[in-house]
Amino acid sequence: MPPWPHLCHLWITLVPPGVTLDKFRQHAKRMGASAEAVTRIFYSPYGFNVGRLTRYSEDWYTVFSSLGVCNRAMVNRFYHIDTFSDLFTSATGIRKSPEEMMIAAERAWNLLRVLNKREGFSRQDDCVPDQWFAPKEVRERKDTSRITSSSTSYLRRP
Repeated sequence: MPPWPHLCHLWITLVPPGVTLDKFRQHAKRMGASAEAVTRIFYSPYGFNVGRLTRYSEDWYTVFSSLGVCNRAMVNRFYHIDTFSDLFTSATGIRKSPEEMMIAAERAWNLLRVLNKREGFSRQDDCVPDQWFAPKEVRERKDTSRITSSSTSYLRRP
């Protein structure tokens, strides 16, 4: 996969405990999911369909990366697909609707798939590495007793 310019191109939204499904719905709309898509995403016995939401998350973060905008959670929550449409139009003079922005992002993913196929990759390669499921090595903590207040004084505000 090509290196994307900002953070991770497939980073589904980090959600703190206690967030309601309504907040998820708002986020899906903010990402450019149509009313019909939001219904499909949230019509699930589990509250929402992760796969369907991921598809919009991929496109959403691709819009961020394509425009060179930081997509960290602290930043991206202030954006809406309409904002990106307006920013793109202002910067280029080319009018792109929010729907066209999301279609362009989807096309970027489709191009990536075509290029990967040309290189010999297939759907069987579309999986997480086995090492993600392997037990993790537990390491001993380093001795921090040598850290003195003078070595951390730069952390204090004047």
